[in-house]
Amino acid sequence: MPLFRPRNCFGCVPLYHAAIIITVFGMLNKLSGIYGFISMDFQDPLAFISYIYSLFAIAAFAYGGYAIKSDSIVALRRYTIFYWADLISNAVLTALFSVRWFVFTDHSLPESAEDQISEEEHEKSFAMESAVSIAILVTLWLVHVYFGFVLTSYYHSIKSRGLKAVPVSFDRTSGGFDDEYELDEEAESTFRGYKPVNTEDSRANKLN
Repeated sequence: MPLFRPRNCFGCVPLYHAAIIITVFGMLNKLSGIYGFISMDFQDPLAFISYIYSLFAIAAFAYGGYAIKSDSIVALRRYTIFYWADLISNAVLTALFSVRWFVFTDHSLPESAEDQISEEEHEKSFAMESAVSIAILVTLWLVHVYFGFVLTSYYHSIKSRGLKAVPVSFDRTSGGFDDEYELDEEAESTFRGYKPVNTEDSRANKLN
């Protein structure tokens, strides 16, 4: 049983819609790979690897969108695993870029090399900006971790029911279901779940 399994996202967004939003944001976040190839910026090996991975990730998020729309348990499991793997790989790449930028990159100003006061002010300003940047990066990563739990919770909700989840607005009379399906009263309030009824009972009721 997971340690943390939210029943919605941020207390108001249903899991189904949250999973779609998370997937769309994930695809938009990976568009940097396309930009990298368009700009032909291949000088930095680490950045080039990031561009290649972003293209692969876009396809994976598109597959995740298919998994959510089709409610395929197998596809959802693969997508959930990919999301957590992507989260870890992003953390590693971000850490590498951050260390290279904040530790190994020289940010001194040549024009203020002889001015000790200006150099000290520049160092203080850069230290403050670095702290803010790191805080933002950590906050965004924690938000993505929360999104991972939301996506995992959605996967488990579909897996535990073993049935097709239908939005509350779905009208059963509009088609897609027949007399061999009944409303699952135990389904989450964010979905109107239907489960197969006992075949023999269903046939007996039809004969009567």
